[in-house]
Amino acid sequence: MFEGPAEKQNGGIKMIRTFNVILASAFGVLGLLVTACGGSSVNPQSGNSEKIQQSTFDGNWPVTATSGTLACDSAKGNAVTFTPDTGGTVYAVNGPAVSWGKNLGWPDAKEIWNGNNWGSFIDQGLALCKS
Repeated sequence: MFEGPAEKQNGGIKMIRTFNVILASAFGVLGLLVTACGGSSVNPQSGNSEKIQQSTFDGNWPVTATSGTLACDSAKGNAVTFTPDTGGTVYAVNGPAVSWGKNLGWPDAKEIWNGNNWGSFIDQGLALCKS
């Protein structure tokens, strides 16, 4: 069958639409893989961590969340992070974590700061790097 200019053009549009659907699907799968392998909602710390809660914490509790995971990674310059039990976002607590967090997607823990002193919280986090 002979295809005139209109038929070729419509066939080309269909091919472009098909390509766009395939491309969008590929990016969707890639996005899921990246999220599953270490997006900011997953604690990418390779160091030690512990579950902590405000009611049993010895010292000032400086964050608005009432419980979560405190972690320290000596391979990242003793980066201390806190991940609240609700939400799952990893927050950078100390200077090394803030530096690493710029590339790893960790927001500064000042976003969840309740105004209390950070000293006891950071000290307990740093103790995890020594254990």
